[in-house]
Amino acid sequence: MSTGKNGLNPSTDLVALLQLKSLFYLKTDLEGNYTFVNDAYAEAMGMDREAALGTSSINHVAEESRPAIIKAMETLFAKPTESVFVDLVKPYKNGIKGVSTWEFKGLFTEEALRRSQ
Repeated sequence: MSTGKNGLNPSTDLVALLQLKSLFYLKTDLEGNYTFVNDAYAEAMGMDREAALGTSSINHVAEESRPAIIKAMETLFAKPTESVFVDLVKPYKNGIKGVSTWEFKGLFTEEALRRSQ
């Protein structure tokens, strides 16, 4: 049985991904605290949606992936109109760590974008 670049079995990971049946969508403020999480994300992480609001999103990312998030944020502030894609390891409510690709995108006002140029 072959493994992917992250040492995980691609066929097993694909089955797990397909079982999610939805996309995760969340928003954070500039401090990284949740301002929105969708039902699929809340369920997969084992969290109550409303209780999650205002809490740190970094707590739901494996330690080894945290530097990638910091780098993604730095890139977003340097290039605010671009998306940044990052492979993150996240611990799910069932205790299994999963690797998934996340798109980080800044939501900036027109005025903020003008000031960044």
